[in-house]
Amino acid sequence: MCGCAGRTASVIGRNVNRISIIIPVLNEAPDIEPALDALRLLRERGHEVLVVDGGSVDGTPQRAQPLADRVISAPRGRAAQMNAGAAIAQGDVLLFLHADTRLPQDADRLVIDGLHDSASRWGRFDVRIGGRHLLLPLVAAMMNLRSKLSGICTGDQAIFVRRELFRSCGGFPSIALMEDIAMSRLLKKTSRPLRVLEPVLTSGRRWESRGVLRTIALMWWLRLRYCLGASPSRLSRSSPRPRSPARPRLGSSRLSGSRVRRPCTRVWSSVPSPRSVPPVPRIPSYGARPMKRIPSSSRSHAASDASCGGNPTEILGSECPMPSRRCCAIPDAR
Repeated sequence: MCGCAGRTASVIGRNVNRISIIIPVLNEAPDIEPALDALRLLRERGHEVLVVDGGSVDGTPQRAQPLADRVISAPRGRAAQMNAGAAIAQGDVLLFLHADTRLPQDADRLVIDGLHDSASRWGRFDVRIGGRHLLLPLVAAMMNLRSKLSGICTGDQAIFVRRELFRSCGGFPSIALMEDIAMSRLLKKTSRPLRVLEPVLTSGRRWESRGVLRTIALMWWLRLRYCLGASPSRLSRSSPRPRSPARPRLGSSRLSGSRVRRPCTRVWSSVPSPRSVPPVPRIPSYGARPMKRIPSSSRSHAASDASCGGNPTEILGSECPMPSRRCCAIPDAR
């Protein structure tokens, strides 16, 4: 399937002196500095640390710059990022490490001595998962047992391989998911993987944040579908999304620690709703009362009748033609 099996003999006898640690990252600002600080002793012993960023927007490359030998950018995707780091690596062995995984203090000795004393050209570490959930040690034990029996390794186990063998195999397949399993299948054609019993420590945030049992079921379901021929690009739509940069919560400030007024999110429409229109006040209608009929016999009285008081009454904007108290069009008070 690949040409790496026929070229194994050319790299078996070569000495291993230097390790290149390749870390693919994407929005790992909270974890990248502790991860690189844990590799400081390995850098002091002459090993190389390469950080390959896949387009972070949270300042991960800037934080990694002073703590790594090189920080480069590559297209987003773990396979593409690890291949980009391997292309510029100068070490005799390539070790692919996740940002949330910690190597043992003497990882370089374990890898170099193990490859020198065995016929294996590649290998992996046992894994221990950090976290509070009671099932996490069982998950780690099952992962180690699976890799021991099948020879298939995952990225959490810090896969390492001789640089010449990695390049002769063509690197990680350019797929969206399961690139570590696909690479293990290629490398198995050359030798069984070297098992380093000293475990790496990986974060249990993935299991705890999504639920341990749910995460286990999802991973096994994805691997089963992959083994049955499902496309990795299609499987990636069902897998958990990559980590996104954290955003401050509404009502709090991460910079000052003080409370921040929650912004108004209501959008007012230019057309008021029927409930928002205030009721129209009722205007009393004084003309609704029945008018008192004026007797016909009283319409001929004189205008100078003193009983009217000499004050004409205004009706509908005009003066009463017969200013008398009996002729005024006053509503009936009864």
